[in-house]
Amino acid sequence: MRSLWKEHDVGIPMLFGHDSLRPIGWTYPIAVHFEPGLTRLAGLGMLIENDEDAEHFSRQMRNLFNSAAEGYKAEIDYLMELLQQHLNGKEKLLFSKECLVLVEYGLCVRTFPDLFSSKDDDGLIQLNELTPIGPGVFKIDEFAVFAHSFFRRSLSKVNSLNSPFLKRLQDIKNDLISVKIALDPDMIGLASTYQEYEELQYWWGPKFDDNLASIPAGVTHYEADEAGRVFSGISSTQFWWQSRDDMHIFEAEELRDTPSIAIDEGKFGCRYVHSIVQESSKNVTHFDGAVRVYQTEKMIERLNVDIAHSGRHTEYTKLWRIDGMIPIPLWKELLCDYFRDNRLVGEYLGAVEDESSDSYLPDRVKPVSLVSRYVPYSMRQGDGIRIALSYHFFEDFTVERKVVPLDKASASSGTDNLDIVDSWVVELKKLLNRLGCVLVIPDDIYLISHKDFYVNLPLIVHNKNGLPENLHKTLEGIESLITGFRIKGFDQVVAYTIGFPVEGKELRVSVLGHIEDLGEWLSNPLSTPPVETQDEIYDWAEKVSAHLQAQYPVVYDNPPIFETLMHSGVLLAQRKQVDNKFNIEYEMTDKGLMYKFRIPDDEMHLKSAIEKGYLTPALAYLKLESKCIKCGRPYRVCDCSKLLDIGVAEEVTEVRVAFPFWTDRPLQ
Repeated sequence: MRSLWKEHDVGIPMLFGHDSLRPIGWTYPIAVHFEPGLTRLAGLGMLIENDEDAEHFSRQMRNLFNSAAEGYKAEIDYLMELLQQHLNGKEKLLFSKECLVLVEYGLCVRTFPDLFSSKDDDGLIQLNELTPIGPGVFKIDEFAVFAHSFFRRSLSKVNSLNSPFLKRLQDIKNDLISVKIALDPDMIGLASTYQEYEELQYWWGPKFDDNLASIPAGVTHYEADEAGRVFSGISSTQFWWQSRDDMHIFEAEELRDTPSIAIDEGKFGCRYVHSIVQESSKNVTHFDGAVRVYQTEKMIERLNVDIAHSGRHTEYTKLWRIDGMIPIPLWKELLCDYFRDNRLVGEYLGAVEDESSDSYLPDRVKPVSLVSRYVPYSMRQGDGIRIALSYHFFEDFTVERKVVPLDKASASSGTDNLDIVDSWVVELKKLLNRLGCVLVIPDDIYLISHKDFYVNLPLIVHNKNGLPENLHKTLEGIESLITGFRIKGFDQVVAYTIGFPVEGKELRVSVLGHIEDLGEWLSNPLSTPPVETQDEIYDWAEKVSAHLQAQYPVVYDNPPIFETLMHSGVLLAQRKQVDNKFNIEYEMTDKGLMYKFRIPDDEMHLKSAIEKGYLTPALAYLKLESKCIKCGRPYRVCDCSKLLDIGVAEEVTEVRVAFPFWTDRPLQ
């Protein structure tokens, strides 16, 4: 919910593997979607396909950076003031994953010379001398200093630190174990702006023999598949065990065939580890990690030999070191976490892949049926309800509430796209009138009727005046409409959407379900959302999720989320139109409008479904003119209700066919 609020209008970059140097597009969160047992943030992604898209992406990144800078203007000025005597005018502002940062060559060294003077010969500092405020982030006075940038993806300062690995290092609380780490000499942040972050990634842990000393000497080479190369940029990983002087020595190095452009377009940074196991005691007594940087020609040479014969012709940067009695489980965890994103390490160590996070779907979701292919939004009583929350720009207006169309249609006469709303909204307007409320339906909106038992009520937005009471009355009117459907015995599925201002934005609450389930929902006080603050909305959303979980069986994305959730963030039954290949022909007869079509020879299964009554084509038509048979006035503006009043009916006098569509709930 917080991500939706913050990012729905500005979006966020889409990155390959959380790597800011590998952008693939831009994504906009559009809604938080609730169903029984599952709540998700859904977004609309746009991929970079050409130079124009790439330029658009660059503009979006600049806008995002400028927007962030505007929100931290006071903090930026304060950090600049604190560091003024150490800056040489070449500093760059950076919003890292961790906090607000200034980057300049040697800035951290100039600011804290005593800290860096305590480095050992490998450039490492004792970890217990630092005060962590997060994984790889350490506080000194009002400042934050950071683990070396080579702990970040692509060895780049703009990417996130390897938090799982650094957290494990910092969690070692054993006086007999010495832990050292390399710090970034160029970055200093403002500690007060530090924030925690998460990068969710599916992973699995190694399950292999703890007797490391028994592993035979020699080199093992693991080659990445095409997907692994594309995702991680790693082409292979080599593992080498050797034995000498009661030491079982382990080395591992990953190899790349794509350059590390954060360093130089002609250089390749490869992570490397080295460890010592005492063969007599079988204890791990030493473990360290580094990055080896190869020039292009040296990388080519390295790819053609194994690690045992590769030599040491690299720029070598030690990043961390552990000495002491290192428990085997910790050794395993550190090894896998240091090689973040590299699954070849887990494969080598005998990791067994667990079931993936969506593995429940194949066993429980039935194969797509013919009906669900043509009517994917179908729902039944007892399926529960679906809810979507979305944020939009709010433009104030003067009336209590008004209708906003969510769909367009073209008449069969070739009329251009017309703003349309389901004709049942007229019934809702009449019900609200009886509650003493006003619902404005603009005159230029066309009413559409579908010959099926699905209803998409339009968006009903409210102004900020008298909001709690007006919103309550709207929901009362929708509940009365649903009650009318239930009294009639309709087997109906209905979607409704309400919009109202919250802290300067318009929140839309969209609900979809069978009328029996909607009746239960609307009789629950939880169906009325709070209207004052975002915090109230967040608390309410938690309660909604818990309610759906407790009230209905888990449905496993049925109907599929993107068959009902529109790009606008609202829920609709999006009817599938009958394809032109069926050659529908219309004829006006004494009995009314008749239509016929031919089933292609390769669609015999569809013919069978139609004959058995599982599917049928139906018509959507625009109501251009209609009148009330009781009072004689145009039905759109009269006070009578065909749903609730006895002796009232609507006579449609002028229509235009909009389109034919498939349904499993036809009107007889």
